[in-house]
Amino acid sequence: MQLGSSRRNQNPDRPLPPSLFNCRYEEAHLARIALPVRAMIGLRQVILRNSGSGTAAAWAFTTLAWNAGRKAPRALLRILPLVLLALLNVALFGVSGVFTSYVTKVPGNTTIILGPHCGGAEGTPAADPGGIYLSKVLEDTKQAAAYAKQCYQGSSSLACGTYVRQSLPFTTQQNVSCPFAKGLCRFNDQSAFAMDTGLLDSHDDFGINAPPKNRIKFRRLTTCSPIYGADFGSDRDEPGLGTVVYINAGLTPQLVEIGNNWTFSYVARSAFDRLHAYSLSSVYGQADPTGVLHSTGAMWYPDPRLNQTDSDITLMMLTQNDVYYRTPSDDPWIAAHEKLNGSDVYMGDYTVSLLGCIDQYQFCNPNLEGDTACTKLGGINSVAKDMVDRFVYFNLDQLATVERFMTTTHLHSMYQAVQGRGGSALDIGQKLYNGHQYSVPANQWQIEVSNWFALSLAKAQAWPIEWATEPQNFDAPKEGEDSPWQYSPPTTPEAEAQCRNQLVHNSGDYKSLSVLGMGLILALGGVIIILGLFLDSCVGLLQRGKRAYLREQWWTEETLGLHGAAYRALGVSTNWGDEVPPSSVFQGLTSASDGYRSVPLGGADAEGKSDGGIIVSERHESHRDTVV
Repeated sequence: MQLGSSRRNQNPDRPLPPSLFNCRYEEAHLARIALPVRAMIGLRQVILRNSGSGTAAAWAFTTLAWNAGRKAPRALLRILPLVLLALLNVALFGVSGVFTSYVTKVPGNTTIILGPHCGGAEGTPAADPGGIYLSKVLEDTKQAAAYAKQCYQGSSSLACGTYVRQSLPFTTQQNVSCPFAKGLCRFNDQSAFAMDTGLLDSHDDFGINAPPKNRIKFRRLTTCSPIYGADFGSDRDEPGLGTVVYINAGLTPQLVEIGNNWTFSYVARSAFDRLHAYSLSSVYGQADPTGVLHSTGAMWYPDPRLNQTDSDITLMMLTQNDVYYRTPSDDPWIAAHEKLNGSDVYMGDYTVSLLGCIDQYQFCNPNLEGDTACTKLGGINSVAKDMVDRFVYFNLDQLATVERFMTTTHLHSMYQAVQGRGGSALDIGQKLYNGHQYSVPANQWQIEVSNWFALSLAKAQAWPIEWATEPQNFDAPKEGEDSPWQYSPPTTPEAEAQCRNQLVHNSGDYKSLSVLGMGLILALGGVIIILGLFLDSCVGLLQRGKRAYLREQWWTEETLGLHGAAYRALGVSTNWGDEVPPSSVFQGLTSASDGYRSVPLGGADAEGKSDGGIIVSERHESHRDTVV
């Protein structure tokens, strides 16, 4: 009896009924279609299981769609979503990689600077600090002048990358009201020149790092004008000196005590002593609403005609000496129209020329509104008094910042921009050639005061960094001598906190990180890594009962599982424990039309059992299922 005879047509010559024939045909057709589809689905899962990257998965899926498209219907439609998903994965990680780099691109590109001695310095009673201190201030001025020349005139260099801002902004305005008595300013009472910083931010402009609630606004307004000196000038013959010109625009009590009862003096013969350079002198007086400063006798009392506003005043005297001009100079402060003995060379119109400037300051609390949000414009001491009188509110952190400004602002005045440098403070003086000036712009005095104003702002930029690190430009005391200065550390918690919060421009030596961005990257990255490590294990725990085969299939289709299956399909035992199969295992294998042929390797007994080695079985024929 033959197996399966009941299911076959007993009479092969008898045709099948149409319905039965159609059923058999559809079964065969569906089976022929289902096999490639099931194979493609299996391959698709293998790719998903073992692809190391989205790019590799996209390429494998594309190859699968191309190869299976000719055998499996709608192969491209079945695989295209997975290709797009793999490409989306690549795109998302690429975009996230780009944005991750922005973690180190903190706006402003600044970093915090720390130093060994925060708080600045002060003189000690052990020695007279006068000379040391003045030398330090002069050196600060020279460095600020060099910085302003490079960084405040529209140019840039490597030296401009120190502060949080290359330069502090300010505006200029011509033809403003004369800050002195009526008729004292040259030309008219509306010919003065003003320079205004507007409200500068302590954080953004000066680098004093603080949250918005602890920041302050600072404003500086300076107004200058050449003034007529006839009302202040006089001359007389002095033994051994000849004619001496005196300017009496106010007195300094301590100087009067030693016989200097004048503001400036100039020996007239200097103009004929072949002194081919400009000379510049200055004097300074602060507004003193309480009278404390003037009680010391060390402060200059300006003439009432100059002291018309609540401000700090600087008066400068220019002498042209033995300087000659190739063309007339129409500048009101450096005027030259008189020809020398009928020649084509011109001399200065005045023996001495005066120029006056006033400095005014203002502090504001950006968190308030109304009249009590800002102090009035005035001299630095008047501002301090107004802050108390009108109760302009600042919190303790803001007050620590205000104090830093107030204790050093006088060092950044127009007076300190020129004092001690003489004629070298003049920009026009740099253009002298062997005592000859070839051309002087008509607004040269405005150019000069603008340069000095920029210099004073450069000093204001440098001071916060010096305060937060250590004093600069002090000569170290000689061995065995007492130091004429000492460190002055901050005395309040708010000021001490500012020692660790001074920003400078980052030139690339340091990297600033966004803590929020770094935290998000670590948190999200950690979640993704943990999910990748444990997700398949967690899903496998849920695949029990009838769905347990899915878990077995998932582990079988893993790379090592497929590796073992490939060896077993070749007849190679994978029961090698800790041993690794040598490459020589395939030396005896050859491909044949009727299967693989090999020779047994050592390590197997006569029955083909392994003792821990590798066994290669011998296949001599193909096995097929047949129905008879």
